[in-house]
Formats: sequence, structure tokens, C-alpha cells
Amino acid sequence: MKKWIGLSTVFAAVLAGSYYGMGVMTERTLKKNINILNQSDGVTVTLQHYHRGWFHSHADLKWTLQVPKKPDAQQNSVKSADALDKIYYIDIPLDIFHGPMIFSDSKLWFGFGYAHSNVVLPEVYEQQFQAVYDKNSTIPPLNISVFVNYLAKTTIQLNIPSFKLIAKAGKSKFKWMGMQVTINVSANKKHLQGNLLVKGFTWFHEGMKGIHGPVNSDFDLSLREDNLYLGTAHLNLPSLVLLKGQQQVLSLIDAHLTSTSDIKDGLYNTALSANINRASFQNRQYGPSSLEISVRNLDAVTLSKMNTKLNESSNYSDRDRQGVLLSLIPDLPALLCKGAQLKMSHLELNLPEGKLNAAINIELPNEQISNPFQLLQKINGEGKITVSPAVLTHWLQQPIRQKIVTKLKSELAAPSGPLVVVPQANVPAQNIEAQVIAKTAEKIQELISLGVLTQVGSDYVLNLKFSNGKLFVNDHPFTSSMLVI
Repeated sequence: MKKWIGLSTVFAAVLAGSYYGMGVMTERTLKKNINILNQSDGVTVTLQHYHRGWFHSHADLKWTLQVPKKPDAQQNSVKSADALDKIYYIDIPLDIFHGPMIFSDSKLWFGFGYAHSNVVLPEVYEQQFQAVYDKNSTIPPLNISVFVNYLAKTTIQLNIPSFKLIAKAGKSKFKWMGMQVTINVSANKKHLQGNLLVKGFTWFHEGMKGIHGPVNSDFDLSLREDNLYLGTAHLNLPSLVLLKGQQQVLSLIDAHLTSTSDIKDGLYNTALSANINRASFQNRQYGPSSLEISVRNLDAVTLSKMNTKLNESSNYSDRDRQGVLLSLIPDLPALLCKGAQLKMSHLELNLPEGKLNAAINIELPNEQISNPFQLLQKINGEGKITVSPAVLTHWLQQPIRQKIVTKLKSELAAPSGPLVVVPQANVPAQNIEAQVIAKTAEKIQELISLGVLTQVGSDYVLNLKFSNGKLFVNDHPFTSSMLVI
């Protein structure tokens, strides 16, 4: 019996000590994460107070967010203190529960620690909120929880419940259905995995109404030593509708985006695929449509350096940002000289008039190039564009119609003196349409005779070829006259 009592006493002492020890580790981890956050531009986190208990601790964090104003064209840089438009302060209280066993929020957790916070709008901002929105509006809440397991993997959960905003001035309204975000961060902070769910929102402003359905997104990314994120990301948008009064202006149904990226043998590759089941704009129906495009064989080291320069210029003035872009031109040969490839393997558009299909592949040779302006002379590749007759006719008719109308107005104007603007009613509409149809047919035959188009079955085809920087259309050298309508 004494043996069991002794073992129980030892176990209880070890368990109690583990709670305190994990509390110490949790405090150190929090301070380490704050130091990482403070490396970000425009964000400063200050640990104002930390009380460590045996089983439970409490921390008070003050977040300072600096929002730069729009850069002035005369400014050389916006990094000075007087260039900051506004500074926002947000106090976040953090309740921290120590492991190894945690009971919080009606759940049992096993890990180093669990933290939870309900972020409320500071009083000064609440007064501004009440000045802009009426009493039926609700202040947007934010719930944050952080859990660290025994492998030091951190799970961050953000929850913004439903709220609504009704402006005092005008009749603007916004209704938020809710959002949930989960982010998993590895112990070394180099692997991010998570998902986002926006349950939807609606808004109304000056007769326009938007209805946004749920949005689902997930990602799995890894941070390399060269500060490039690699992995996959998905975005699903089931529905989006824009109304003016009772009339539908825009709709988007079942849109899906997928992006991937990796590095093999020091070369960066990325790909994007997009699918839209159905869309409409101004009573014109589109879809289904799809796209697959990729960029391959970019030098990863050079890309990382260029990416760092671009990130550093995010708060620069427009003039300085343009200077940064120009400074990247000498790096282009190093970025592209290892066989860079741009490939659009698939493009299918279902338009109201018919279909368009396209594919294109452009490559640069794997050879050293020092002059960035020599890159254009090294381009090789091929492509193919196929359009239905109705699509081609529709595209050509618009500029031809405008040209005919302009000519008729000039002819109907006074022969001398200033040009008289003739009402549209005086222009014979039937005659115009007859001319448009005839001129369009003539233009299509002209393009065929010039070799710009070839007819395959009922469709028209453009075969493109890039050879040492020169473009050929259906084996004919491209000239600007091919674009004249």
C-alpha cells in the first residue's frame, strides 16, 4: 500500500511539474513567435504583460498596424514616419492553458498548450463604428485559438461569426455569413497547411446588389531556404451574382482554381488550372470554359533574389517601384537561360457565338545569355488557335460596324465648315447591317488569301510558329498589315 502511495505521490509531483514546465515552454514559444511577427513590415506586437500560473497563464498583447498612405509621385521613398497614413492599435488578451492535458472550450486537448482569445473592437474604434453605422449593425467579432501539440506543431484557428453593417448615410448594407480559417504550422515554421471557408456574404449599394456564395480554399505550402513557397493551393467559388434592381448583370457559377509549384534540380516550376462551369454578363451566356497554363525551368536562385527585391519595394512610391522593376531587367537572362518554358496546354472558351480553342508552347534554349534584349531573338515555339465561324464573324463585325458608321456620319455632314454630328436615327440601320455583313465576309476571304487563316472543316485555324524570335502565321511571316481591319 505504501508503495502505491509513494508511486502516486511521485506521479502527481511529476505531473504537476510537467504543467509548470510546459507553462515555461509556452511562454518562451510565445515570445519567439512575437519576434518572428515583428520581422514583418507594418506589424509590431508588444507583450505588455505576462502572468504565468501553474496550470493557466494570461498574456496581454498590443498589435500595432501601420497602413502606408498612397505614395506621392514626388516622394523618393515612403519608409519615413511622416509617410504613414494611419496607425491602428489592437489589444488582444490571451488565455493560455498548459499541457500535458488541457480541458478548455468543452474539449480535452493533449499537448504543450492551448490559447484562446475573443478580440473586441477598441473603444476609440467602436465610437467611429457607431458614428458610421446605425444601431441595427453588429460589430464584427473575431475569435482566435492556438494549440501546440507534443511535436511542436501549431494549429491556429480564426473564426469571424456572422454580422451585419447598415450605413447611416445612404442605404448601403452588408451581411456577413461567417468565416472559419485553420492554419497548421510545423515546428520549424517552414510548412504551412490549412483551409479557409467563407460562408458567403451579400451587399447592397445604390441599387446594386451582390450575392456571394460560399468560398472554399485549402493550401499545403513549404518554405525553402531561398524564401520561396512551394506546394499546392485550391479555390472553389460555387456562385457569385450581381444585380442592378431586379436585372442580373453578372453571374459566375462553379469556378475552380488550382495552382502548384515545385523546384527540381534548381529550377522552379509552377502551373495553374482554371475551370468555370457557367457565367453570364449583360444577358450573354458563357461556359463551360477551362484553362491550363504552366511556367517551367526558371532559375530558382535568381527568382528568389528578384522576389526579395519586389517584396522590399511594396511600400515604395510609384516612381521608386518602377525603378526597382527596371533594375530587374539585367537579371532576366539568368532567370530564363536554363530552358525556360511558357506552355498553355489547353484553353477552351464557350462563348455565346461558339467555341474557341487554343494551345501554345514557347521556349528559350538552355544556353548562357548576357544581354536581356537578346532573349526575344532566342524564342522558339508553336501554337494553334481554332475559332468557329460565328465567333470570328462577331469579332470582326464590331470594328467594321464602327468604321462604316463613322464614314456615313462624315458623308452626311456639311461639305464645308465644322463637322456636324448626325443623330443615329438619320443613319440607315438596315443599310449599315447589310454593309457590315458584306464587309465581314470580304475580310474573312482576304485573311484566307493572305494566309492568316486556314479553313478546316467549318472552323478557322491559325497555326503559329516562333523561330529565333520571329513569328510565322500559317507559315507566312507575321506583318502588322495582318491586323488591319
